[in-house]
Amino acid sequence: MGGDFSDGELAWTSFNIPLRQFTYCNKYKGRIHPAQKPDKLFVWILQNHSNEGDTIFDPFMGSGATGVACQRLGRNFIGCEIDPEYCEIARRRIAEDQPLLNNLE
Repeated sequence: MGGDFSDGELAWTSFNIPLRQFTYCNKYKGRIHPAQKPDKLFVWILQNHSNEGDTIFDPFMGSGATGVACQRLGRNFIGCEIDPEYCEIARRRIAEDQPLLNNLE
């Protein structure tokens, strides 16, 4: 309860496994995009459903959380965003995250 993020979200998947609930503690200060998810969620998804060197395509890039996670995990990233403002925000977030790569938990 509380915070800027919803308690849950379901999406269709082609994986042949039952639903899994992902619980996270968001320390991200402020939401940039109305549908934004925490970076840690995308890191978890990519760690469990892709391999280093894979190319990940995000057709609705928003604020760039998928791109940040790809960069941290050694995945290639292609993203599209219709809103030029969010596209610039995503580009900047991904670029600014590069120095953090050596400081991952």
